[in-house]
Formats: sequence, structure tokens, C-alpha cells
Amino acid sequence: MLRLSSLATSSVLLTLGVFLAANGCVTTVQPETEVCDDTEDNDGDGDVDCDDDDCARDDACSLIGEGEGEGEGEGEGEGEGEGEGEGDVETNCSDAVDNDGDTFIDCVDFDCDASPSCVERCGDGVDNDGDRFVDCVDFDCQDDPACAGEGEGEGEGEGEGEGEGEGEGEGEGEGEGEGEGEGEGEPIIDEAGNTPSVATVFGSLPSTRTFALNPGTDVDCWSFTLAADSLVDLLVGNGTVNDCVMPFDTELQVYSAGVPVTGGYVDDSPDGPDADTIVDRCGDIIDLPLDTGTYVACVNDYGDDDVDTGVTLTINTTPQLTDEAGDTFATAAPIGALPGTRTFNLDPSGDEDCFSFNVAVASSVTVNVSNSAGACAVTTYDTQVALVDSSNVVVTSADDTSGDYCGDIVSFAVTAGNYAACVNEYGNDRVLNGVRVDVTATPTDDYGDLSSPGRIDLPGSQVMDLAVGDTDCVAFDVPVVGSLQLRTDNGTPSGCNGDTELYLYNSTGVQIGYDDDNGPAGLCSGYSADVDAGAYTVCVNEYGRNAVLNDVRLSTFYAPGLFFTEIADPDTAGGGAKFVEIYNVTSITGHLRATSIRRFTNGATTSPGTITLTEGAAIPSRQVFVIAYNQTDFQAAFGAGVADQFSSAISGNGDDVYQIFAGGAVIDQFGVVGERPAFGTSWNYQDIAVIRDIPTVTAPSATFRPAEWLYVEPALVPDDFTPGTP
Repeated sequence: MLRLSSLATSSVLLTLGVFLAANGCVTTVQPETEVCDDTEDNDGDGDVDCDDDDCARDDACSLIGEGEGEGEGEGEGEGEGEGEGEGDVETNCSDAVDNDGDTFIDCVDFDCDASPSCVERCGDGVDNDGDRFVDCVDFDCQDDPACAGEGEGEGEGEGEGEGEGEGEGEGEGEGEGEGEGEGEGEPIIDEAGNTPSVATVFGSLPSTRTFALNPGTDVDCWSFTLAADSLVDLLVGNGTVNDCVMPFDTELQVYSAGVPVTGGYVDDSPDGPDADTIVDRCGDIIDLPLDTGTYVACVNDYGDDDVDTGVTLTINTTPQLTDEAGDTFATAAPIGALPGTRTFNLDPSGDEDCFSFNVAVASSVTVNVSNSAGACAVTTYDTQVALVDSSNVVVTSADDTSGDYCGDIVSFAVTAGNYAACVNEYGNDRVLNGVRVDVTATPTDDYGDLSSPGRIDLPGSQVMDLAVGDTDCVAFDVPVVGSLQLRTDNGTPSGCNGDTELYLYNSTGVQIGYDDDNGPAGLCSGYSADVDAGAYTVCVNEYGRNAVLNDVRLSTFYAPGLFFTEIADPDTAGGGAKFVEIYNVTSITGHLRATSIRRFTNGATTSPGTITLTEGAAIPSRQVFVIAYNQTDFQAAFGAGVADQFSSAISGNGDDVYQIFAGGAVIDQFGVVGERPAFGTSWNYQDIAVIRDIPTVTAPSATFRPAEWLYVEPALVPDDFTPGTP
């Protein structure tokens, strides 16, 4: 509590001015100030330097030294005051509220002079009355034995004063006093050295130290040692909360071997609760990356012009691993056999960690990045990931993945080779500990190259992934001459998810077809051609072979080009002139490959006779191939050289079904299997010819379609029969 009764008038006014200024108040009392170490009487009161009461609390005079002395002092004072009116008083001396509106709060207000909560206990190192002056520095303790010293001096003083205000009361007072005292005192303690070279050991970490900062050049420096590379938090507070308001204002600087550490200085904390208004004037340093070694943290009052008591310095450390991996493929750390996992830390200032791995065969690679909890759902944990090849070229990258701020590379197709997954913190401005990367690779090369193609149905479709430089090839068989269509798309008739090339090879590996942009959107590929029976391979790659295309759909369409055009049962002697005729509707010459004709007799559901057609026999474009029952009878009726093949299985007598069979499937059919129509009904062709309606019919049908056939009767031999003529 501030008391005035025993101080000289000039000292009272000066001290009151300092006190009010230190508490954010403004006073018009501005006496001349005594400079306490220049041997001059600056304020003209007859006392020089430390003999002047003004210097009682100056550092130059603050030592209550070890010594002895005697002294007497007398003083007289008179004062009168009159006033009328009513006024408010500070009603609660410990609620941190200015109850009476006079700008003085709690123990700083004279109204609280007698309050038990505003008594300074001198010598316990605590600011009991909350006026920011501790023990002997507080005016309350100037007469306390714990703060007494030995000296000698005399002084007299008189004073009168009148005042008016709001309040009631009159008073007069006189007093005399004499006092003698002896004692020994200790200097105000400087808790730590003032420079990095004489710093005081802070102690084990984490820990907190409490100290005071005196005005002038007092700097408290504390040394601490890190056993491992660490992230260090240095927090300066005022002893009760970490928000420091004026005039409690400090600076913090971290040194290494006497040299300031980059990023190791702060005044007002940017991370304080009210950083925008800079309420926290102590300043904190968060996540300062420091290598193994010894450092010094120095704290001083900003401006070196205030007394700050109860200053706290807290140091916390988080040990860090060393830089676990380089930031290029060449300096990457091996992740080991796949699937593989690595956990690491990312420091600020551009730290990127790369982990290399090998993909033995073309595969689908997934790189998942997460935090120690297995997910990254907050913006403070934000990474980027890139997949690079052995030339350190970025193949693909990812940032945020569906709300996951770490980002993942999912099912990315690559060819066999060496790769690295590289991870960095987004923005390179934050420390991330416990980052985890998981890499898996699943062989996904859908098909091999031309020398080892896969298989595909005809007609059919297959989805494939195309890695960089990857070519996927599939083989298929064409059973009979026909029309072939090949195309790539993204799974929709009009969509294309990239730029493809398409190549068609025959059974000897000779390229016979190619297309680039004849598919959907002008980027996918489309190829159409009539092809002969045989084995083929189609290959697809990304144009340029320098990008990845996933989920490319390759479709094959096929329409056989052989079908029946005439089936006949001529009424001739011996009945041996029966025949069937097969037509090649395509634009090229077709050759028979493993093709047969099957006959079903008298309503049977199984074939008693199969006619294998001459292997390799040619059927020119839009020409026919004739198979006859009996060579003698057939040639007698229609002449030599008309039939291409003879077989006793061609013995249909009007109610027999015929099928063209190739590639394990029915290509074309006349009649209904299991049905035996009577003479002159349904599709019965006894003693007559049935002829396909060409050119209306352009393709075969595995299901009998009666409307496509014309019945010729009466059938006269040879006039109404046309074997060998389309």
C-alpha cells in the first residue's frame, strides 16, 4: 500500500508520479528528477545522488549494504482540510474493479489502505497487495525491520494544505518522531546472468523458472541443453496467466554459441489469445527447431524502464528425428518390400522426405499419407504427395483427397521400375510430427505386349489401364470371314478419357490395321475392316506413351460374313442332285477355317451328320461355295465344276435343318431344330429350292428367319435351281 506520511514532500510527489505512471495513470506533478550517480544536485533540494530521498529506489542506491550507523530524525507537520459533500469509496479491495470510478483499483486506491488484502508482507518474495512492488521495493515496507539499515541523518518538515471535494470531515494533525535502527540487509537478487556467456543453468526440461526484471540493463539469461534435435516452445508469462498487459512487456532472444538463433526472437506474442490486438506482450516462441546442443534464452523488460516481478519462463521440448530421407529420388530412403510403411517428421522451410521402392511388374500403385491417428481431417495437418520415377520426374501428385488434407495417390497404373513417394507439408510453414506413408502395388498390367498378349472374347469388351510407356495387347480368333470393328472409349459410347492408338496384327505379327483418333471425342480410336478367318491381336497404348490412362475400354464387334443362300432337293432320278450353297457377303476373299455344316434329320435335336468343309478353301467376295450330295447325279443335272465339295451328309429331303457351325457357335441356320414340317407346309423344301432374298439379306442369323427365304415351285431341273450363282 502506498503511504506518504514519512516521506519528504518532493520525494512524495516524485514517487507518486512514478507510481501513477507505472500503473497507466497521468499526473500533472512533474518535479525535477535527481540523477543518482552524477555527483550533482539535479533537483536543487540540497541533497546529492544517494543522499537524496528521490534515489532511495534507484539501482545505484538500492543496496541496503552491510554496515553499521546511527541516526536521529525529527519532523513536524501540520495540516488542515475542509470539505463538504458526499462521495463514493472503493467498496471491494480485491475484485479488480474500479468501484468508485477514480481510476484507482483495489490496493492502489487510498480507500483500501486499511484493507487486510492490501497489506504487504515484507520479506516473503510475493507481491501481496498486488501493486507490482515486492517486499522492500514496496513503500509499505520502508519502515519494516526487514528492510531497515543503519545510517545517520536529521530532517524537519512542515506542511499545510486545504482542499475541497466530495466527502465529509475535518481534521488537523501534528506529529513528531524520532527513530534509531540497526540492521543488516541483502541486495536485490539478480537471478540470472545478464549475457549468454554468464547464463544461469535453467535445469531439466520441461520446466519453469520465476524471476524479476529490474529497470536499467537487467537481462536474465538461462542456458538449457537438448539431448536430441527438438522442437522447442519458449513461453514467457507474468506468473498467473500467459497474457501480459502493459506495463508488463518483455523481450525474448535465443542464442547458440552467443549468436542469435534465426527465428529465436519475439516481443509481443503472435500466438497470443488476442494476437490481433497484441494483448500478450510477453511473447512466446512456438515450435522452434533446434539441433542437439546447448542454447541460451535471455529475457529483459522491453525498453528496460520498468520493474517486472514474477516473470516466468517455461521451456518445453519435443524431440525430433533427424531428416529421415532426402527430397529427391537419388537421396530417397528405401521403404523396403511392398507393401511398405514409414513414419517420419516434416520440418518447416521446405523439408520433403522421399521413400523409394521397386515395382517388379506393371502395377497399380497406391500411396496413402496419414497422421499418427490414421487420418488427416484438420487443416493444421496438411501434406502433399508426389510419385516420381528414377529420373526424378513427377509421374503424378495429390494434395487434398475428399476432405483428407493429407492427400492420397489411389490405384495409379505404372510400368515395372523404380519409384519414390515424396511427401512435404503444404506451404512448408509448419512442423508435422508422426507423418505416415503407406505404399502398396498390385500387378495391374491387364495384358502383355504383342509377344505375350492376353485373350479377349469376340465380340466383347475389356477395361484396361495404360501406364506410361505401356501397351496392352489382346488376341482373338475370327471363325469365318466377316466384318470386324475395334474401338476404345471410357465406358460410354460417346466418351473418351484420353488419347489412344490402336494397332491390329495378323497371326504372323504383321500389322494390318491402325487408328489414332477415329473414336469418340476424336481422341479415342476406332477401326473397321472385313477380315478373313484366323488369329488376330489388337494392341492399345496411350498416344506418345508418356501419360497414364486408367479404365480404357476396348470393345470388339464382329459380324460373320458367311450364310446360306440356297438349299435344294431337286426331283431327279436317284435324288442325288441335292445341294446347299454358302455365300461370302464381305468385300474380301474368305478362307474356310474349321468350319462345318450340321444337319438335323426328321425333327431330331441332335445332328446325325456333320460335313467338315474343305480347310482353307477360298470363297471370293460376294461369291458362293456349293456342297453337293452325289457328284454323278449333281453333275448330270447342273454340269461339272459347279459344286466345290461333295458329301453324302447333304441328304436333306425337305424336312431337314442345316446349320453353318464355326468357332464353337452357330453362324447361320435354315429350319427349326426339333421341328418336322409336312410336305407343302411351313419351311418344308421337298422337291423344290429355297433361295435367300439377296441383296435384302446382308448378314447371317443363328436363328431361322422364314421371311428371308423365297420358295421356288414348280421346281424344274435345272431351270429353277441356281447352284454356284449368288
